[in-house]
Amino acid sequence: MPSSGQIESLVCEAVNAFLRGAMGRGATTMSATLRPCALFVHLREVLTLQERALAAGDHDGVRRGEVMVREARDLLVRRSHDELSSILAGIIGRRPTAILHDVDPGTGDELIAFTFAPVTINPPRAHAAVPSRNGAKG
Repeated sequence: MPSSGQIESLVCEAVNAFLRGAMGRGATTMSATLRPCALFVHLREVLTLQERALAAGDHDGVRRGEVMVREARDLLVRRSHDELSSILAGIIGRRPTAILHDVDPGTGDELIAFTFAPVTINPPRAHAAVPSRNGAKG
């Protein structure tokens, strides 16, 4: 079984490949943190040249470009829920129950959080007495 560091590295590579395919650009640096019920992927400098130009635009004192970039990237992640879930299931063997996302158009940082159902460990059961072949309980 791979270590948590190996899993985190595989997740970073897979999520970055997904972004490159969907947006035409991936992150310059990335990191992931795996917890029992969550996985956090932090990506830096993810914005395309066009997104950076749009985010820098100021329309009548309102940062509409930033809102548009944030909404477009959020929509992409929400519409790709099944694809991202399959990617994670292939790496860690569990499908996320929720995918949360945000991007800061000012810095180009993006965070994707995947949550999972809690893993329950069943306590060992007491062994029932099993009759032996001769009818005596053992």
